Amino acid sequence: MILVFSLKCKIFLCAAVLADVWKVDVEVNMEALVSSCVVLPCNFTYPAQQQPSDRIRAIWHKNKKWDDILFHRDSTLIEDNFKGRTKLIGSLGSLSCSLEIDEVKNTDSGPYCFRVELETAPKDKYSFVDNCVSIRMIEEAPKPVLEAETSVLEGEPAVFKCSVRYTCPTYPPSLTWSRSGNIISSYKDLGHGNWEAETLLTFTPTKEDSHTSIECTVTYHGNVKGEMKASRPVFVKAKSYDDDYTNTADLNVEISEENPTCQKKTVDFTSG
Repeated sequence: MILVFSLKCKIFLCAAVLADVWKVDVEVNMEALVSSCVVLPCNFTYPAQQQPSDRIRAIWHKNKKWDDILFHRDSTLIEDNFKGRTKLIGSLGSLSCSLEIDEVKNTDSGPYCFRVELETAPKDKYSFVDNCVSIRMIEEAPKPVLEAETSVLEGEPAVFKCSVRYTCPTYPPSLTWSRSGNIISSYKDLGHGNWEAETLLTFTPTKEDSHTSIECTVTYHGNVKGEMKASRPVFVKAKSYDDDYTNTADLNVEISEENPTCQKKTVDFTSG
């Protein structure tokens, strides 16, 4: 019984050690739109009792360059190039270490590494230099993706869809249409640090809409360059009726002394 109990204790202790380790979860490859912003997703764990945010020190630094700091709560330690451009997103007490970089420059490619220091003991600190983040810079924004049917039917609701992808959920892009209608906008987390903004335009076309165009415009956070508009031509097909469709009309004829044989009749008219 003692041997079995001892074995169980060893298994339990081993599992506990494996669970309580220094660990970080980041996306090692990200994309960023120059002049806009980017959020580097980050979550971490540490082998100590969970601490409040004010007892955890978060640092982001360049890989293999410990003194090149892009985020620190002591702003005097931040490299001049990053001062005022970085901030943490989320709560350190909730084990979130996501970093926002604003006014992205084409030199901000990284790699960047996260370091955590606990105020529990001098040895409670760790730099995750094996899990650093590199950023691929996008110099100009691609135009929005605009989807619609080649032609629409007069008098029937038509739906146009416009979307863009982005990597800065703190400042999502806005999408607008060149005409009015019922508009529904949404934002979707695609995972791995990627997001999608989408807008649906629904309107009822008339024959006057034929040979016009629908335009979708995207506005990003920051002074972004690129193709901000996408357009699609509108071709409206006239609504047709089935040849066998019939309209029924009632003809009422008064009976008079001169025409005693007249009666109420139902006559079918067929639309041509």
